[in-house]
Amino acid sequence: MLTAPDGQAALAAAVVESPNLIVTDWMMPRMDGVGLCRQLKDDAATADIPVVMLSAASPSPPAEPLWNVFLPKPTPIARLIEVIRTLLKGRGSSAPAHAFER
Repeated sequence: MLTAPDGQAALAAAVVESPNLIVTDWMMPRMDGVGLCRQLKDDAATADIPVVMLSAASPSPPAEPLWNVFLPKPTPIARLIEVIRTLLKGRGSSAPAHAFER
């Protein structure tokens, strides 16, 4: 498991480490979660990494899919684990799941 103190560090770690999945928050210093997701999707090396956006912010869904699942805080840990397992199982499929929960 990798952790990063801000969005820029998370992006740098994702490029170097190529994680199987990313869980991020919307509100982070130096680069917010939306900026992180945009940069991940713009880079062929990281574009296919599934992303869970976990945040207390209540944004509207973006026009283009930047993350696979949005979970509002607080989210029960069992729900987060279920979402992670589902995304990791589907990592090899051509059509990623996209969900936006409130």
